[in-house]
Amino acid sequence: NTIREEVVPDQMLLAAAEATAGALGARHCWIFRRTPLGQFTKAVEHDEPPGSTPEAAVRAAQELIVHGDPQNVVESKVGNTLMLTSVARYRGEINGAISACRDNDQPAWNAADRKLLAGVADHLGIALEQIANHEALERLSRTDELTGLSNRRAFFDDLEKRLAHQRRTQRPGALLYVDLDNFKPVNDVHGHHTGDAVLIGVSELLAGGTRVGDLAARLGGDEFALWLEESDEPAAIVKAETLLDQIATLSGYSADAARPLGFSIGIALSDAAVEEGFKDLVGRADEAMYQAKYAGKGGYVVGASASKVTERE
Repeated sequence: NTIREEVVPDQMLLAAAEATAGALGARHCWIFRRTPLGQFTKAVEHDEPPGSTPEAAVRAAQELIVHGDPQNVVESKVGNTLMLTSVARYRGEINGAISACRDNDQPAWNAADRKLLAGVADHLGIALEQIANHEALERLSRTDELTGLSNRRAFFDDLEKRLAHQRRTQRPGALLYVDLDNFKPVNDVHGHHTGDAVLIGVSELLAGGTRVGDLAARLGGDEFALWLEESDEPAAIVKAETLLDQIATLSGYSADAARPLGFSIGIALSDAAVEEGFKDLVGRADEAMYQAKYAGKGGYVVGASASKVTERE
């Protein structure tokens, strides 16, 4: 019941670990998830002692997989710790494990303890499957289906967090608003299948050069955005020029020589010293992009700073 009462995945598993430890009189309890590659990774722990590692519990879970056990429970002793481990299954497939620990000064495990942990593991298998499904849906809701980049909603959510982080670190940042030039003729001449190939190609250009902290997204249609973490104006310009060079790799998809595929890029620099919301930052980058578009396409424009926009208003 404790597992079902929680709706947030981490809280659900932590509640299960705490309840299991309490029911067994255990001092520690670990819950693991099994990756698609068959590895066990620690999901949560209850009252984990400093410096301890769950490696022995992982070995016990692996032992169950290899050798099996009628009760689906294995006991082991590691140093001064008495460990009881059971694997979780969903429709016969192992998707996790749970391990509880007692110290030597506590009673040894008995049949009732083993039965209880095996029962918890049965419920845990269902809970882990539900969590995996929830995470898959969350990824789908945040991902552009065609390109695999973040979608508009996810990008704005993440950008807001990056700006909050920037204010704490007082480091620079830059937003590139990237719009495809002459994309509509591609669809008109070659069809939407070719247009989709172009959008996928653009997404690969944007994602291929990202670093930790950077964000790449498709905002909709042929509009993309790229947040550059800890990047000043020279770094943003280098990135824009790189993209302008790289779009040539997609020139074969152009409608014709008179209407080549290209990028119009607007750059908005984010100053940590200026309080600015993500909507205003995106607005400045969008305005700069249109300036690049009206200047003849195939180029970039560095937009006005946030302080100058405020003064103008």
